[in-house]
Amino acid sequence: GAAASFVGLDLSADATARTTSGLSVIRSLVIDRMGSWGLRIATAGNSVENCYVGPTAAGAAPATKNNGGILITGAGATGNTIGGATADKRNLISGNAAANSRTDERAAGKTSGGNYVGTNAAGTAYLVSSPGDGVQIQGGSTNNVIGGVAAAPGSAPGNVISGNGYGINVKDAGTNGTLIQGNLVGPQASGTAGIGNGSVAHVMVQGGSGATTIGGAAASARNVISGNGGYNSNYGVEINGSSDNLVYGNYLGVDATGAAQLKNGR
Repeated sequence: GAAASFVGLDLSADATARTTSGLSVIRSLVIDRMGSWGLRIATAGNSVENCYVGPTAAGAAPATKNNGGILITGAGATGNTIGGATADKRNLISGNAAANSRTDERAAGKTSGGNYVGTNAAGTAYLVSSPGDGVQIQGGSTNNVIGGVAAAPGSAPGNVISGNGYGINVKDAGTNGTLIQGNLVGPQASGTAGIGNGSVAHVMVQGGSGATTIGGAAASARNVISGNGGYNSNYGVEINGSSDNLVYGNYLGVDATGAAQLKNGR
């Protein structure tokens, strides 16, 4: 069963945490079956690389889910990196109950790149049914980056974010300046077949958040937001109660080549 309400690894500034310093590198760990978050970060300048947060060591669905995957929280949690610009730094963050990744409470400047979020280790299917959201940015968090310019969408530093509730959910007043580039949101890692995300939209921007950028002018900034036909969503991108956003240069409803339909909606 789950380990009560324990956090698997806690990088916080308080004396009760297991690790109290920032500038740490967390590498090649398996963190599963936690009653709270698998990994909680409330300090600055940490990196998380090549970890399984949620799945078993074999990359399988856990018998008991972590309550949440990775939480980055608080004004002191700045400049943290989840994954990286090369495939060897990829984290598999899947099978967690509340959310696979959450940035909250004014945390700033987080970069999440090169990860598989919600999928199995091969990036070919969702890991669990009834998943939490993939990536949540909320609570007044600012200037966070999901992905980055990539040789192909979903290749590092882009992420594969599929098999979740919302794929990406940006919300709350003061949550500003989120940049989303180079990701596959909905497709398999190949970019040519769908997994889907199971809530109203692959990418939701809502609730007073602002200045979110999805995509960019260069092809290397493109997101592919597609492949929801076989799951439960209606929309590729929904913006509701949010202002000063930019959405451009993306592929929606087609595969990564742009040549074949990979539809959103039912």
